Amino acid sequence: MTGTSPATAFRFQELTRDAVAVIQATNGAIDVCFYSDRFKDFGRLPFFKRGTSLPHSTLTREFHKDEANIFRGDAAEDQTRFADWFGIEGPNVREQVRGLGAYGKTLTVLSCDVKSDDDFDPHDQADDEEYLKERWTPRFR
Repeated sequence: MTGTSPATAFRFQELTRDAVAVIQATNGAIDVCFYSDRFKDFGRLPFFKRGTSLPHSTLTREFHKDEANIFRGDAAEDQTRFADWFGIEGPNVREQVRGLGAYGKTLTVLSCDVKSDDDFDPHDQADDEEYLKERWTPRFR
């Protein structure tokens, strides 16, 4: 997440096929939270209203306790339980948090490795580069 801007992170969660959540927070409270489509597959996730306190036992909450982390643009990363953030069972998540400097905000990206049917399969002909080139090369008579 080095050098990631909020706009880039929010756009990434819109376009990715991975399971990610992007959270922006100020003064220990959530400003905004977006889930990727794959992340939404985990079930009924809470809607974090603006001003909701960051969940206890999360790296992001600990990060907010020292304002210097935010203003220096420091970053931290750890594994977190899905239930710590969302109150429901799920896989462990990778929590990455970065201070956004003079803005006084943090950006947190939660991600987890989840396989699905549409992931790359080396034995699937549709994922084969040669097959795709052959299939999409124009043929003139």
